[in-house]
Amino acid sequence: MPREITVGNKVGRYQLLEQLGRGGMAVVFRARDLKLDRDVAIKIMHAHLWSDEEAVARFEREARAAARLSHPNIVDVYDYGTVGDDGEDPVGYIVVELLRGPTLRAYVRRQGRLLPDVAALVALKLADALAAAHAKGIIHRDLKPDNVMIAEGGRLVLTDFGLARPEGGETVTQTGALLGSPAYMAPEQARGAKVDARADLFALGSVLYELCTGRVPFLAREPLATVLLIIEGTYPPPTQQNPQIGRDLERVITRLLASNPDDRFEDAAAVKQALEQVLAPLELGNVDEALTRYFEEAGAFNREVMRRVVDSSLAAAEQALTTRDYPRALSLCDRVLAIEPRHERALALMKTLSSRGGGRRWLWIAAALILLLGGGAAVWTIRSGDHPPAAGLVGSGGGRATAISGVVDASLGRDAPAVATLSSDVDGRPSQDARTLETRLDARPGRVSGGRSRRRAGGRRRAGGRRRAAGRRRGPDARVAMSTQRPDVGARKPQTMPRTPPTPTHGALLIAWGPWCKAYVDGKPVGDSPQRRPLRLTAGVHQVACRAGPCGAQKRRTITIVGGKLTRIEGLVTDPVRVTTTLTRGDAVLINRKPRPLSGFTTTAESHHVAVLKGGKTITKGWVVFPCKGRCTLVDTPKLTCR
Repeated sequence: MPREITVGNKVGRYQLLEQLGRGGMAVVFRARDLKLDRDVAIKIMHAHLWSDEEAVARFEREARAAARLSHPNIVDVYDYGTVGDDGEDPVGYIVVELLRGPTLRAYVRRQGRLLPDVAALVALKLADALAAAHAKGIIHRDLKPDNVMIAEGGRLVLTDFGLARPEGGETVTQTGALLGSPAYMAPEQARGAKVDARADLFALGSVLYELCTGRVPFLAREPLATVLLIIEGTYPPPTQQNPQIGRDLERVITRLLASNPDDRFEDAAAVKQALEQVLAPLELGNVDEALTRYFEEAGAFNREVMRRVVDSSLAAAEQALTTRDYPRALSLCDRVLAIEPRHERALALMKTLSSRGGGRRWLWIAAALILLLGGGAAVWTIRSGDHPPAAGLVGSGGGRATAISGVVDASLGRDAPAVATLSSDVDGRPSQDARTLETRLDARPGRVSGGRSRRRAGGRRRAGGRRRAAGRRRGPDARVAMSTQRPDVGARKPQTMPRTPPTPTHGALLIAWGPWCKAYVDGKPVGDSPQRRPLRLTAGVHQVACRAGPCGAQKRRTITIVGGKLTRIEGLVTDPVRVTTTLTRGDAVLINRKPRPLSGFTTTAESHHVAVLKGGKTITKGWVVFPCKGRCTLVDTPKLTCR
């Protein structure tokens, strides 16, 4: 047996056909099982590691652990063995089912973060797989998007049980106890303490957080610093990173990420049940079928999910109103407005909230709760006048403060609507949501404060020491400064501000290039596009660029930001590709479930789901990358590809 095994070699009864990947421990090939006449994947351990007892034990542990499990969301192990020529060290191999499709990591890198409810579907299937493994006493210990494959039909498959071990079993060495991916490692695992199945639940929480927000919860430049963050339990709240996440899903995520294992879910089955309850209002049906529909045509499925989220959230908000659960109603309306900032029914509910709030007490309590959940305090400026009410606020650091401006009217006088803007930025992140960008972009930036407002509104003291507003000044010049604490009301008369507004010095930019790219403004990265929140920029000329995926496609544009205005740029970053077809087995082709002419068609340079049909029946399908060179030929022999 040669030291370097390559395509064309035989390993036992397996003929190596194609190298699929290479890692630090092994190389993976597509191979032909000459005895059973089927394609398989074979993972062959690097020969130089075969003399390393710890590495060998880990490799064998992977084979034995996965072989004990039989579950549709766990990779099937067919064979395990060693081969070697006389005088040479034997080489170990594991034979598993051949999975055709990307890893979850590659998919998210290409598509961007998932809708929160789609992420919940993915996490539910992973929880189901973990429950099966844990029932057999197997702890995975290295759950991460890289170890989840998306097979044909959208089936999620948990792979790489190289760090798995029986619950209660000892690690090979102290170094082995620290093996794994730091960003997904449970605190007890990072400390080298005893690990049980709840460590996998922590990793699942990290994966779910990342799918929903586009970043891992614990992020630092160095692995050691990441481990320290994990041990401390320090991470940004999920809704601060993505206001479209529902509170029920956020509670699942935060419970999974609890530093103390006793504070997490009891087991993976309980996680699955909690996620089923989160998804129940959407009525998406069978989870496997829902994921199949999503991976076949993500755009259409996402639109359906968002529609269901809006409808179910509004229905739940109306129910919360009838039971006087105003904070929940406020949170549900806020989620709707995070998806559709101008949704008339949600705005009408906000108006109803302002009239049923029971006075000012619940307003301040709800505002404080929302701000605390969003991760910080903020100062707003409320201006009366003939402007529509703002649809929502983003808490400092990007968290949610909800569509509270209309509710504030309940305490200041209901007749005149208000426009609210957040006046603070945290860590250089834009703190304003697109739905708050009315005409208040010209307001001078304020300060983050939880103390009293310096400007007091006129009023009188009520019995019992409470103060009541004397009345709201009408007209475009009346302003009331408001902090997250209830302001004092003194005996001073209201002061009229100057009629001339300050010259706008800042505007906003919303980058909506797609389907996904890395955005830059004046050479500095500003996150992924399409963006859900606008950037606050100084008025003037700026250079905007976006770079997309593996193709490296780029868009560049010079824009002029106008003070007090929102500028939006959109379009496709991926280049068009002219596709011709040469089919030997089929007579029709579907791209993302839509028929395309065999004479040729144009699509975008990215990954598409392709199905080849013959006589109306699918004979082969899968994900195909359409290259960036502008032209390719779709073939179905020997495999489905565009070359």
